[in-house]
Amino acid sequence: MYDLREAVELLQPESAPTRTSTAIFIFTAPNPGLKTLEGTHTFVVGRRPSVLIDPGPDIPSYVDGLVEWLREEDIEPRAILLSHQHPDHAPGARHLRDVLRVPVWASSRYEETAFEAVEPDFTFGPQQEFPVDEEALRVFETPGHSPDHVAFWLDESGILFSGDTILGRGTSLVAPPEGDMIDYMKTLQHMRTLEPYLIAPGHGPLVNDPLAKIDAYIKHRREREEQILAKLASRPMSVEELVADLYADVDTHLHDLAAGSVAAQLQKLLIEDRVKESAARYELANENYASA
Repeated sequence: MYDLREAVELLQPESAPTRTSTAIFIFTAPNPGLKTLEGTHTFVVGRRPSVLIDPGPDIPSYVDGLVEWLREEDIEPRAILLSHQHPDHAPGARHLRDVLRVPVWASSRYEETAFEAVEPDFTFGPQQEFPVDEEALRVFETPGHSPDHVAFWLDESGILFSGDTILGRGTSLVAPPEGDMIDYMKTLQHMRTLEPYLIAPGHGPLVNDPLAKIDAYIKHRREREEQILAKLASRPMSVEELVADLYADVDTHLHDLAAGSVAAQLQKLLIEDRVKESAARYELANENYASA
């Protein structure tokens, strides 16, 4: 049995920089890694009523420990909510649903994922919300990292559960075929309009300066795009050549991840008619786009 009690953090005004009166508990799955950081976070939001966000990977000891803790705390979640169907966030929902006998909710686009999906009992509708303690947890679509990605928003508390759109440390992976940079940039802009007080990400530490974090994410993607255009202004290049140039100071073991990011940027530029592609090599569609 994986003992979760030491991994739980209760967000209350005296212990964390948040103004929420809603109980929020954080659990971290034992799946640390390059993309998952310390592991995937599971959130229990509210006590009565309560929902559970992202049960994580299919690790029975983790899920059983979570169930044990819920019973000790006399918390009965009314729903299991999935931010998206990636294997580090969703598969634990199957076992958790069987034990707790509560429905799983997911995006209506869940079948578009490249991974084996957890079949939801219900899909989120427009302006979907769930009561938690004394406020509502709202759901809104946040495609970009994946087509089925959603985020969860406690409006009164100003807390955004960002899933994999925004991480507590580093940047999120946006890579084809699931990742879409155009959607991702729109999602970041939408999140910024919320002016969150706190971001609770799917991985990594809590984000206590959300607007600065979102602005840094937007700036990073725009700068990378300009770097790609500047490289293509000199000659046609492949994804591999761009990665070798742009990530020369990065460990080569990370170049496969970097290639996905570069491919997503190029896909965006192709759609915008700023670059063109032939035989897996890219060049500017118009020399004036180099500094557009």
